[in-house]
Amino acid sequence: MEVVVLAAWPLILVAAKLVARLRWRFVLVFAVGWLTALVIATTGEPHSRAAMIGPVFGAVGAVFVWLVTRRGVRLTWMPGEVFLRDDNPTPKVEYVVAAVIAIAALASLLA
Repeated sequence: MEVVVLAAWPLILVAAKLVARLRWRFVLVFAVGWLTALVIATTGEPHSRAAMIGPVFGAVGAVFVWLVTRRGVRLTWMPGEVFLRDDNPTPKVEYVVAAVIAIAALASLLA
């Protein structure tokens, strides 16, 4: 199941990007989450646990970073300035794609 999640993750992102409007920030955050999941799943020991934990950590981390940076990035030492500001409403398809990836990653724990 873990291999299916790791293989389907980039396919879901590409298909959603081609069909609907996804912001590049969303795609980039979830691509980094996928790389994190892949590294943990392939290099962790013991392999049986790392293969299950990798997709979960990558998906949870990606969802967390995406939720924190949806409107922009504010640095602690520069509280008056927001970088990469995006005041547009978050596309609904981003919520759907994030939920599908998170559910698939969490399902890898049950399989």
